[in-house]
Amino acid sequence: MRLNDCIVNHYWNQFAEIVTLLVHMLALLSVVSLNIIRRLLFCPQTLLPLLLKEITMDDKRIEWHEYFMRIAEQVATRSTCDRKNIGAVIVRDKTILSTGYNGSLRGAAHCDEAGHDMENDHCVRTVHAEANAVAQAAKNGVSIDNSEIYVTASPCLACFKLVANCGIKVVYYKEFYRDERITSYAKEAGITLIYMGEGDHLELI
Repeated sequence: MRLNDCIVNHYWNQFAEIVTLLVHMLALLSVVSLNIIRRLLFCPQTLLPLLLKEITMDDKRIEWHEYFMRIAEQVATRSTCDRKNIGAVIVRDKTILSTGYNGSLRGAAHCDEAGHDMENDHCVRTVHAEANAVAQAAKNGVSIDNSEIYVTASPCLACFKLVANCGIKVVYYKEFYRDERITSYAKEAGITLIYMGEGDHLELI
């Protein structure tokens, strides 16, 4: 046999082996595919979780900060001052310790009943949400030392001082409200202010 014929036969044999291997692989894949289809049709509960493993329960759950801020927003709906509805939630170790919203003194008339008591463009009839959350904890004997507070709007200076002296270490707020002095006081007191509102100007102080 000539050299050219030997070369042709060699490559032909290699080609035949490759074709045979491909046929076996296709046969194997068809069996696997049939098994997958059969399991999907007759026993989907065993295979679907594997195919959909990327879709976990965690993908559907909101993260903790958003969870507590949403609760603060719901708390705010209890407010009785229609000038601004504020809600506050005090949290430690992912556990709610106390809540509060801005409203009148216990037993006193609310703003929506008696009108606003205005002083320097503020309604002083109400107790602020943060103060009510702190008072609620004190009334029920709940320690809030080393906790965090979620507020729908940043605290006024008076409420910030109260929060600081109660041992609250982090203040999360959704909207900045009026008093920028809390920024410098927070730095002095070692308290972190975290903005959770919309936009790219996330502030971590």
